[in-house]
Amino acid sequence: MIDNITLTLETKPPPQLHKAKGQPFEYKGQVYCPKYRNGQLCSYEAQIKNLRLYVYPERIYLTNSLHKFHKGNNYSDFTKSEFRAAIEAISDITGIRWEQAEIKKLEYGCNIPGNGAGISATLQAYKGKDYLPMAKNGIRYGAACEFAQYRIKGYNWIKRSYPCHPFR
Repeated sequence: MIDNITLTLETKPPPQLHKAKGQPFEYKGQVYCPKYRNGQLCSYEAQIKNLRLYVYPERIYLTNSLHKFHKGNNYSDFTKSEFRAAIEAISDITGIRWEQAEIKKLEYGCNIPGNGAGISATLQAYKGKDYLPMAKNGIRYGAACEFAQYRIKGYNWIKRSYPCHPFR
């Protein structure tokens, strides 16, 4: 299943961006708030459910889980047709043609039924690189192995506070 994604699109920003001058503005029912870095205005951000949109003068980014946006969770199956429907829905909401966007980041996962704790404990190394523990609130729930272009994770959804869901 596809989960977390970052899309980017070179496009003209909403006309309100140039008039905003550091103040929040509304476009297509969404409120875009200014974001500052080192005291300088760098972008505007809006949130639609769990998704975040970042608007710059020549580019806009969409980040987070389209799966969760579309289905309300990110542990069930998420098909190609559902992915397409999510893109169409966010395009309708924002007035931006996200089907033309470039994918900058994509997380893909699969659920494996079984003993999540036992499976994640067996993850040792991949391509000579050790898996490092993943923990939340001091409780280890999985392991991850990170490379320059990708990261492989195995974790127990039950320990990650999603009751009765499998190892991913």
